Amino acid sequence: MTTVSTSSRCMAWVAVLLAAFAAACAGGDQPDYSTAEKTLAALVRAENARDSKAYADCFVAAEQAGLKSTLGDASVITTAGEVKQVAGFTVGMLRYLRDNKPAGEQPIVFVQEGGLWKASWTETAKYREKHWQPTD
Repeated sequence: MTTVSTSSRCMAWVAVLLAAFAAACAGGDQPDYSTAEKTLAALVRAENARDSKAYADCFVAAEQAGLKSTLGDASVITTAGEVKQVAGFTVGMLRYLRDNKPAGEQPIVFVQEGGLWKASWTETAKYREKHWQPTD
């Protein structure tokens, strides 16, 4: 019969725990694009963090290159509004706050691309042209 020393068992547990920790940390906080709501949340997080790469990744591939450096005023905080179906568009609202006061809002349209939900300024422009009336 073979016996395993206590120190060998402890070392094995340490190795298992370190491997589990490394696996949990390896992916970081990966964005979830499985729904328009989750993509909107990822977009808001990226915009508020001023993370241009993460922001661009929330958009359809054809629009990503032009978005790498388009983040706005750092004094404005973005929040996510409701996502709705409107006239065939999946529309979320981006709401802006400056000094904790409303500073405007705008719609953003989400489309499916490769099974993932992504934002599209091109589709947003189409939606805005026909269906959106900004509030003053």
